[in-house]
Amino acid sequence: MIRLAAAFMALAFAGAGAAATSPPAIQNGGTLSVGVTTGLNTLDPDHNPGVGSREVLRTICETLYDNSSRGEIVPLLASGPATFSKDKLTVTIPLRKGIVFNDGTPFNAQAVAATFQRDITLPGSSRAQVLGQGTTVTTNGSYDVVLHLATPNVALGYGLVNERPMSPAQMDKLGTGFGSDPICVGPFMFQSQVSGQSVTVVRSPYYYDKQDVHLDKIVFQSYASDLAAASALEAGDVQALDQVPRDVLAGVEQHGFRVVGSLSLGFTAIEINLGNVSGYRDPYSRAAGEIASSPQLREAFEMAIDRKTLNRVVYGGLNVPGCTLISPAATDWYDPTIRCTSYDPAGARKLVQESGIANPTVQLSYASDVQTQLLAEFLQAEEQAVGINLVLNPLDGTTLGAREGAGTYQADLFSFTPVKSDPDWLYVFFLNTNGSPLNLAGYADPALTRDLVNSRKAVNPQDRRTVVNAAQRVVIADRAYIVLDHILNRAAVSSKLAGVQVFSDQYLRVAFAGWKAAT
Repeated sequence: MIRLAAAFMALAFAGAGAAATSPPAIQNGGTLSVGVTTGLNTLDPDHNPGVGSREVLRTICETLYDNSSRGEIVPLLASGPATFSKDKLTVTIPLRKGIVFNDGTPFNAQAVAATFQRDITLPGSSRAQVLGQGTTVTTNGSYDVVLHLATPNVALGYGLVNERPMSPAQMDKLGTGFGSDPICVGPFMFQSQVSGQSVTVVRSPYYYDKQDVHLDKIVFQSYASDLAAASALEAGDVQALDQVPRDVLAGVEQHGFRVVGSLSLGFTAIEINLGNVSGYRDPYSRAAGEIASSPQLREAFEMAIDRKTLNRVVYGGLNVPGCTLISPAATDWYDPTIRCTSYDPAGARKLVQESGIANPTVQLSYASDVQTQLLAEFLQAEEQAVGINLVLNPLDGTTLGAREGAGTYQADLFSFTPVKSDPDWLYVFFLNTNGSPLNLAGYADPALTRDLVNSRKAVNPQDRRTVVNAAQRVVIADRAYIVLDHILNRAAVSSKLAGVQVFSDQYLRVAFAGWKAAT
């Protein structure tokens, strides 16, 4: 276990520094089965797809821009970088020519504008918050799309990493049901779906670089638990698994798999419900519960946690202890000068006494998988040692999501990986007081929100960094989110498979994978 962990850490951080080798020859044809540990929900790009669904969408719905292996923003369906007008209110996006959607209809400015229009106007669209209120869209010729912003937003260029142009014909045909049969530009086409269980995609005859696509079919299979995913991997039911449970790492090589990965943009955190008392769509107010009402108790709660020991015991040393919402993988934005709250059980016991709350109790909800259960039990022991009774509430994913959305929880465990390194997602998702579906803590600091919104207007990147770093310090002090660590992606891939990648955005990239040719 120690040998494998050390080797994986070297792989994750060495990355591009490794010696170059000739890529193996890949044969055409065949089917790949991919295990998805994070669930499969909607395939509608406007309805906040989860990690598993985004892995599917990477094969059938390409984006205007993408993350490179180094976290840089590079054009994909766009032909070059988005350009901002002098007043930062107009954004022009140039498009590639000679491309068609997977129904044979043309990919052009008019089609992409139709997607933006849907993003902006569709009820419940998660893309509307990214693009900003009051945004409108026009075209300039056949291959330039122009966004007109109500207020400057220099972070929007990063927001386009998750912009997936959709076929206007299919949008017109299916309307709000687009996710039941999505058609976009991609190396594969949607074939079928068993709700919540699996999605099957097949190679597209329309793709502009079809010579780079080798597989005939990919089946994404969702597993409800780490144990089920590990069993499928060992049995050979899947040839790739997007997240390898720590428990099976030691046996990966024995079963003909190799581990690939990278330090991700994501984190694991304890979320404390401060103000979500009647659902995130309603105005936030002070939540009931001892930990929500007492800043001293929240500080004691964090001081009780030994992050380094947690990483060793729960993750086998495979994550990176930390307390910031922004990962060290976001090299342009990570602030190494931020100091985490020190592990101090004696200080925590003192704060518990000073809080005036006798025998404080905190209810912790979480998904009932093996590794999260181990994490919860570790935290329970840490809190018990300082006089906080942490009650564990393992739940199935549906129940957990419903309680978080309704605000009927005190604290929960969750992991999140943004698709872009730019920190604007902090405002869009977690610190947004306007009903963001991810601000389930009901966290509201009007001054902080105002500063983050104003930072979108900054021309100088350093000015934005100053605001973002200050915001992180405020969030750390308020403790609506107690970040525990930064996630090290670890995926398992058959040794017979080539072309699979994992970047800092976490998603397993299998669209251009293929079976190695016999030698």
